[in-house]
Amino acid sequence: MGWEAARNIADEFGGERLEIPKGDGYWRHVRNQRMRRERAQGATRAELAARYHLTERQVTNILREGNSARTQTGFDW
Repeated sequence: MGWEAARNIADEFGGERLEIPKGDGYWRHVRNQRMRRERAQGATRAELAARYHLTERQVTNILREGNSARTQTGFDW
C-alpha cells in the first residue's frame, strides 16, 4: 500500500476499525477467466496448469466451474 496511502487512511479514519480485503477472490476470478479464454483459444490443460502453477485436476475443475464461480465467491462481476 505504501506509507503515504497508509497515512492518508489513518488521517481519514484514525481510531476506527477498518477491514481492508486482500482481493484474493477478485484476482482468482480474473485468473480463471483468463484460463477459460486461453482454453477456448486452444491451450491444453497441461499448458494452463504449467502457466498458472496448478495441477491439471485444478485446471479441469476451474474450466468446469464456468459461470458458477460468480455465485461461489459472493462477488457480482
